[in-house]
Amino acid sequence: MEKDYVGVTLENKYLLTAKLGQGGMGSVYKGQHALIGKTVAVKFLHARFVGQKQVVQRFYREARAAAAIGHDNIIDVFDVGISPEGDPFLVMEYLEGESLADMLDRVGPLSVEAACGVMEPALLALSAAHAKGIVHRDLKPDNIFVAHKEGAPPKVKLIDFGISKVADGAEKLTRTGSVMGTPAYMAPEQARGDAALDHRADVYAMGVILYELLTGALPFPGDTFASIMARILTEKPLPPLEVRPDLPRGVQTIIMTTLEKDPARRYQSAAALLAALKSLDGFDSRIDHLTTVAGSALQRTFASGDLGEKDLSSRGGPSVAGEVLAEVMQSSTPAGWADSKPGAASGRPKKKTGIIAASISVAVISVLGAAFAVWVGNSKSAVEPSKAMPVLPVPAKVLDPVSAQESANKPAKVKLTVIGAPAGAKIFYDGAEREGQAFEVKRDTAIRKVFVEAPGRDKVKLLVVPSEDRILHYPDAKKDAPKGRGR
Repeated sequence: MEKDYVGVTLENKYLLTAKLGQGGMGSVYKGQHALIGKTVAVKFLHARFVGQKQVVQRFYREARAAAAIGHDNIIDVFDVGISPEGDPFLVMEYLEGESLADMLDRVGPLSVEAACGVMEPALLALSAAHAKGIVHRDLKPDNIFVAHKEGAPPKVKLIDFGISKVADGAEKLTRTGSVMGTPAYMAPEQARGDAALDHRADVYAMGVILYELLTGALPFPGDTFASIMARILTEKPLPPLEVRPDLPRGVQTIIMTTLEKDPARRYQSAAALLAALKSLDGFDSRIDHLTTVAGSALQRTFASGDLGEKDLSSRGGPSVAGEVLAEVMQSSTPAGWADSKPGAASGRPKKKTGIIAASISVAVISVLGAAFAVWVGNSKSAVEPSKAMPVLPVPAKVLDPVSAQESANKPAKVKLTVIGAPAGAKIFYDGAEREGQAFEVKRDTAIRKVFVEAPGRDKVKLLVVPSEDRILHYPDAKKDAPKGRGR
């Protein structure tokens, strides 16, 4: 059983006042600096992982990456340590707002202007990381946080550098053929487990995020790790204009260039992608549009990164946290973190939070699609897919637009049928509860959301274009979504 740290003062400095959240990998507490009163967030790695050196290394890597980068659009990590019980912890900037994933859940696809308002600061932070030789490798809407205070414009922050790749090779935590990250956002070279992975994999991931921001869908949906990665490796993405016809054609060109399978054919840097976005009409009004979207949130959360929704099996063993912390610090003061990185500026450590993403070892990949098998695991034990697994991505067929002429010749309403929902499930369409698992809705060519709430299950989101009668499949128990947003 994990220790409850509410009321505990760590290192005579940080009084923990409330537990904010918990997942399979760790937990986050709200705290206050005992001397100066500054509010902080303290993230713990669960005790059962302290004997796994690679897990602890990845946890502390957040602090090192943040210190090396030192950018205003990356969440601050102020301190690191080990509790008296032996649990590693990070002391981070406390931010209130919502993740980009939650924003998409709340409002659906964004305007081009609001999307640019998110992309610009995220790409600036990414450019700073790449300049330090750091590749994030797990960019996704869950790891982009939009902090918002009344009377101030939103502040976009990148979080979760726990599986970042450092160019100096000081920490070789992965092997060739080992894939780290979230499948739907992986570049082809990352899905293959290429050892020579570079910053252009992050550029690709930002293209996936931009696609999702503007369409509400993923370029390569699928209901298993294998199917997603097979599509990433072998198929072309559905052009965004076929999902959302009102998008400017220039936006589609930018996205499709960013999603090129050959890294040499993509934008060669985050700065180059940002330069392309700056050419779009409406870019100058990006802050106003993003402020409007962020300000409409009725509920705010805290920035923590992905805590993991599934427990990872763990082998017992002595704590290695002290050994790893000594390696990370490489000096007795936090200012030394930045100095330990090649080319890093001196000064106080900057940024980053997050928790370890699942490691996916690709055992067999058949480009022909005849055989495609994926195993998931960390260095010592199997890992069950968690937030990396989309709930129920939209199949390409559902996204096919219907022309206005065809629509005019069809009935005004269509029938949607949800198959496989548990007994007692409630089904909501456009915010209104529907009777039964089959119901009629107004015909439309826009993406709509269907939410299914079942007793004892996490809420599931299904996306549909109600241009004709559709059957929606509720994921079975093995594919149930983690709590939160499903994609």
